[in-house]
Amino acid sequence: MNPPAASGTTPPAGGRVVVFWARIRRKGTMRIRHPLALLAIIASAAAATGCSAALPSAAAAADVASRFSAAIATEDGAAACGLLAPGALHTVEEATGASCPTGILSLDLPSGGPAVGDEAYGRAAVVRLENDTVFLTIAGGQWAVRAAGCTPNGDAPYDCTVTGD
Repeated sequence: MNPPAASGTTPPAGGRVVVFWARIRRKGTMRIRHPLALLAIIASAAAATGCSAALPSAAAAADVASRFSAAIATEDGAAACGLLAPGALHTVEEATGASCPTGILSLDLPSGGPAVGDEAYGRAAVVRLENDTVFLTIAGGQWAVRAAGCTPNGDAPYDCTVTGD
């Protein structure tokens, strides 16, 4: 079945018109009428967002979380802040009223210990350390700590000392 012609146009005589088209529903949602159009949209979005590039592994996330934990344990605020995602760094400075290297050490984060589990989900990862849970995100093409000092909170989200995007 051919799609209806746009107002003021007619399809070529004797030929079947194959077009990719979408119809906007009343509530503003779009309904794709040709399966290849959906594939083309997804491929374009993936190319535009760089989804074709390989993401760092869960093991790399565990390495970053372990280095962050070691920096906290040795009171190396500068090294710990160097591993934070920009939003988390900003949150530390805002919450403590000090520069990140000084502020992060005043938060009494646990010394996490060695990694006991890691999982990566695209651009997000969670690393369970012996005494902490650390959430990571991709920043600048590598893993960065998004949240630390996290403890489970039943069915609710984790309760974290450091948070950010």
